[in-house]
Amino acid sequence: MGPALEARQEEVATALEQLRREVAELAERVDFTERLLAKNREGERLGPPR
Repeated sequence: MGPALEARQEEVATALEQLRREVAELAERVDFTERLLAKNREGERLGPPR
């Protein structure tokens, strides 16, 4: 492999790692949002506190 190919592979590996971090962060946000929505729905099902 030439130096240009090696440099390109490193660039692609770095971009892939960044995408993995972004996907993990988005998954955490989705989980958080799902918990909030589930909590809200549960509160609606139970009705207002008396």
